[in-house]
Amino acid sequence: GIHFHCTMKRFLHALACLAIAVATVAGGECPFCLDGSAPPTPDKELPGLFEGATCADAASVALTLEDPESFACIQVQDVGLAECGCTTPEELDMNCTLCADGSPVPNPDLAVSATTCGGVERFIRRFGQSTCRAYHRTIGVHCGCATPEPP
Repeated sequence: GIHFHCTMKRFLHALACLAIAVATVAGGECPFCLDGSAPPTPDKELPGLFEGATCADAASVALTLEDPESFACIQVQDVGLAECGCTTPEELDMNCTLCADGSPVPNPDLAVSATTCGGVERFIRRFGQSTCRAYHRTIGVHCGCATPEPP
């Protein structure tokens, strides 16, 4: 209830402060919605880990992140896509999958460092093909995907 709501607000505030303190890429910006628009549902309350925060709160955090390719930026953008009605621009390549053949990850809940195989797949979807291939041969195999053919 109230305690968790306050904790979430503090988490988002701390994330924003940390992002400002450690951002190193000058002139960059992390758009909450990939097309740069405001979230269509700014007052929607977010579920799960972000419970108690709204889409507008998450969008404010995104604006403090200076590296659009950072893990933090991609995570916040995923909230925009999944919860806040943001859309994906057609020109954005989101085709990198963890399994080289594009099949679903066999073990999406398997732990990989501080996340899961499913979490890694959501993170890498915007990567270019060379980086994507590196994930196929390493984490993809760890997560149960078939070993890809050599390039």
